[in-house]
Amino acid sequence: MRELDIQVGDSVSLETLTSRLEQNRVFLLNTGLFWDVKLNLKNWDTARQTADLWVTMREAWYVFPVPILSFADRNFNVWWVEQQHSLRRISYGVSLLWMNPTGRRDVLKANIQAGFTQKYELDYTLLGLNNKKTIGVTCNILTSKDQEVNYLTYDNKQQFARNSNGDYLLRRFRASVGLIYRPALLGTHTFKIEKNNARVGDTVSQVLNPDFFGAQHQKQDFYSLQYQFSYDRRVLKGFPIGGYWYQIQVQKNGLFASDDLHTLTATLQGAHYFNFTQKISLECLAKGRLVFLNQPQPFYNSQALGYGADFLRGYEYFVTDGLDYAYAKTSLRYKLLDRNIYLGKSMFIKQLRHIPLRVYFSINSDVGGVRNPFFAASNSLANKPLWGGGVGLSIVGYNDKVLII
Repeated sequence: MRELDIQVGDSVSLETLTSRLEQNRVFLLNTGLFWDVKLNLKNWDTARQTADLWVTMREAWYVFPVPILSFADRNFNVWWVEQQHSLRRISYGVSLLWMNPTGRRDVLKANIQAGFTQKYELDYTLLGLNNKKTIGVTCNILTSKDQEVNYLTYDNKQQFARNSNGDYLLRRFRASVGLIYRPALLGTHTFKIEKNNARVGDTVSQVLNPDFFGAQHQKQDFYSLQYQFSYDRRVLKGFPIGGYWYQIQVQKNGLFASDDLHTLTATLQGAHYFNFTQKISLECLAKGRLVFLNQPQPFYNSQALGYGADFLRGYEYFVTDGLDYAYAKTSLRYKLLDRNIYLGKSMFIKQLRHIPLRVYFSINSDVGGVRNPFFAASNSLANKPLWGGGVGLSIVGYNDKVLII
């Protein structure tokens, strides 16, 4: 009931009834708790102008233990071509995603990883603590050790160092706790405080790159405070097929004089999704970051494009470091397949017997750029406009499980 914008006793005009029912179906699907939702009206009373709203839901499967087989490198292309698909650069383990463990739409994530990167991570989010279901909490703790470290960027490519004795070269620890405030269905405020600690081998900090943490420091220790607001009206969050989404984030690194890092950043991002026909759609998304303290930052904290989700398609082999960056991405999609696969009793988990499967072909075009006023001499991609693109294939199952090629 918290996720519906129609409550018992409400009046709804017949002109908007169909669109309101569809909108509320999407609201329930976006919780991630259900793989199928149907809303129907029954028991019409034309004299009293009343009806009953029946909501039929097929509950999702909530526990996903997934084997981890990940690369030490930023993407598959770099690992396969530049690192010659070396098996020693692979990490392995298990990742657990447990949705709704207490029945309160909470989410528990746990990662246990060994191999090239040894990592242990625990993340928990609980919503609806108060009677109005508007307040929640989130917490995260992570510890990791890397055998190899990216100590420099040269000619737009990462340069790596590794200890000859096989010891871990970079050690990291992070812990955070946050408060979530969601006064309405679409807007969410998050306040978070975080503790970060990282240590690197003296070969890196003293010889290879004295600016790795700045001033030949071997460690970096600081607290940060973050505020984030998001407004989400996407149709199916896992792989949106309509609607829009915006998010703004302000983060202050360094809350005390003793902290090793002091920066203030603002990040704005958003996306719009347009449907032209039943098969053709368009995704448009953009993101930008602004660093208010215009002075040299440690190399470790200067990542811009090419890391994580912040990349331009066509530049998979390159990275661009700097302070500020912005990019825009567009994907013109064509739906190749949309069907419901029934596995029957051969699948012993009842919730997984129906697989809603969609396949999209996309033509992609990206533009962006990075401002690097201090360390751009040996990296030609900084301080200039960049354009990239390509084609892709997206395979979507259960509305929110996506494989992108």
